[in-house]
Amino acid sequence: MPAVRWNCPTCKVVVTTPFCARCGEEPLPPPDLTWSEFAQSVVAQRLAATNMTAEQYEVIFDRAAVLNAKSLILLMTLPFALILPLSFWRERQPFMTHVVFSLHLYTFLLLLFCAALLAAKVSALLGFGGLDAPNVDTVLSVVNVLVCTLHVYWRSVRSTASPVPAG
Repeated sequence: MPAVRWNCPTCKVVVTTPFCARCGEEPLPPPDLTWSEFAQSVVAQRLAATNMTAEQYEVIFDRAAVLNAKSLILLMTLPFALILPLSFWRERQPFMTHVVFSLHLYTFLLLLFCAALLAAKVSALLGFGGLDAPNVDTVLSVVNVLVCTLHVYWRSVRSTASPVPAG
């Protein structure tokens, strides 16, 4: 069977084996490499209207994606806040309590992911491979899930606890 040549997306080198020798990456299946027909037509129209190349538009698109990511956090909190009353149906909480809880949770998740990325960078500097090493990735993923679960439990118990009467 002849070797198939592919470009490693992580290392940016041509590889002829099933896995990249540098990072262990494998080739992406064709559906992961292509845009939908709709996305292709929208980008093609935008490029034609602005007389830009795909490389020029990529810079603008990436900048817009970073800026819009901030507003997406706010958009994600509202549906989550709408689901929370179903979870806490016994406690009568105002809707804004659920919105604040949602914002707090997303803030905590972003900080947790930052801490995990920092831990991955430290592990890479110490020679453990960082996120490229499956063991480091697995350990960080399990720790993230456990810490998030404990945090949600602790915050939900704390937020639904009745106030202590003044004594």
